[in-house]
This record gives sequence, C-alpha cells and structure tokens, in this order.
Amino acid sequence: MVVACASSVCTSEQALDVKPQSSSERIVLYVCGGGFVSSDTALLKWHYVRVSQELGQRVFVPRYHVAPAHVFPRAIHDVYTAFMYLVQQGFQAQDITVLGISAGANIALAVVELLRIQKEPEPSRIVVVAPCVDLTLSMDSWTRNHDKCVLGYIPVDNPHSMPRVYYGDVEPGVDVYDMLRHPLLSPLFGRAHAGPPLQIHSGTYDALADDAVALAQRVPHAELITYPGRNHYTILRGKQQLDAMYAHMRRFIQTPCSE
Repeated sequence: MVVACASSVCTSEQALDVKPQSSSERIVLYVCGGGFVSSDTALLKWHYVRVSQELGQRVFVPRYHVAPAHVFPRAIHDVYTAFMYLVQQGFQAQDITVLGISAGANIALAVVELLRIQKEPEPSRIVVVAPCVDLTLSMDSWTRNHDKCVLGYIPVDNPHSMPRVYYGDVEPGVDVYDMLRHPLLSPLFGRAHAGPPLQIHSGTYDALADDAVALAQRVPHAELITYPGRNHYTILRGKQQLDAMYAHMRRFIQTPCSE
C-alpha cells in the first residue's frame, strides 16, 4: 500500500494506518495499470503524487496481486479489500473517488460492480484513463490503431493473450469469448450504467479507444474526453497533455454530485 500527498509518500506499515484527517476528508483510491501482470506502484509514483497535488487530496494506492501467479479474481478482491479498508478506517464512501489506469481501470470498475453485488456503499465518482473494459479484444480499434499504439494484439484464442493470462486455465469445452464477457472480467458488460458518475479519458490512437467509446455509450451519465493523436502510452506524456487531463479531473472530482 502507498499513501501519497502533495508533500510526501508513505508506504507499507505507515499506509496501513491511514485515517481521515477530518470528518469530511476526500481521498482517491488509485488503481495502477500493468496489463494484469504488474502492479508496480513505484513506476507510476510520479503520476499519483501529481494527482494528489492537482486535486489537493491524499491518494491511496493498493499493490494488488498479479497474474500469472495470482489469476482472476484475486486483483479485484485485493482492491475491493482496499476500498472497504478505507471505509472501515472512517472515510465515507461518498468521499472516495476511484481512479484506474488501463488494466487498473478494468479492476476499478469490477470493484464497483462487486460493491453493488454485495450491496455495499459505492464511491462518489470513478475516473478511468485508457480503460480496458472488453477482454474479448473484439473492438475495431485493436486493428485500426495497431500501427499507432504500443499495445500488441494477441487474440484470446491464444492462451498467452493478456485476457487468458489474467483469467488462468480454461476448462475444455468452455466458450472463451462467452467466459470473457463476465462483468467482473469485462466491465463493459456489467451494470456501470447504474453506478456513480464516470469520467473517461482516451486517446484516439489507443488500441483501446473503442473500449472507451463503448463504455461511454453504455453509461448515460459518463463524460468521455478524447485526446487526438494520443495512444496508450502518450496519453500520460507531455506537460500540455497532462495539464489538460488534470484540469478535467479536478473539475469532475471537485464538483459536488448534486450539481
């Protein structure tokens, strides 16, 4: 676990003692990406520290277990536990924003789906960046942007593909595509339309660009922000790009839900 604020970063045991500094403190639960095979909180430290600075809120970053050693649904359970931990520590669910990057966006949305299933309080808002929400990998942008994006395409029929590595062994006779449409694997097919306000950030050259568009179309209250010429990597690169993204996040997160 990591807790970041504008001036410091606390890790391990210090992070496990996080408590609200006031009865109305708001906090961000930040879910790192990494293709379901990495949860390197150090790699994205620059980003979640900047998020804390821009929003004026502390950021709680769980380090979840990853495939192939720990397959679905372990990562979801880890982040679900992190959310419930914040609630148990005294944070109100309505004061928590969940922010997920790439595969972390998938996990973040799956956690909110699980909270709904368990009839637990949900976060006030969700922000996703370059979200991976359809693990059937059937969106056109995988082929349309294959020469513009850093993400490589391996079809799900191949056991070495990203979704199959995340899921683990598949029993003989199971329809892989049908299996991967489960809402905890592919949140696009879940009930996000019934969830908290959602802000989506996507680059037009991202292999996952159509995931973002489909998610926005499925969630009536979603806000889709697209960045022309940005791919899965460059969406988090460049001062002008990041300044624009943080401005959108700040407006979305700091605006009262009643407005």
